[in-house]
Amino acid sequence: MAAAGLATEARSEFIEEHLAEHIPLATLAELADLSLYHFARAFTQSFGIPPHRYHVARRMDRARSLLRMPALR
Repeated sequence: MAAAGLATEARSEFIEEHLAEHIPLATLAELADLSLYHFARAFTQSFGIPPHRYHVARRMDRARSLLRMPALR
């Protein structure tokens, strides 16, 4: 499962680069060259949460950091 772990880490970078976009699970699975099921399972095993929840959490973290910036107040 180590290869899947590396693949999911690369996908998390893709998610970070595309936070403002809708990212279908199929896109992430295709990038990792895994089936939807295997990708979702490997991602959840690596990060402890499903890909969609990870994406939403990262978007919320980014929004919080932007709101803390003095230029936006």
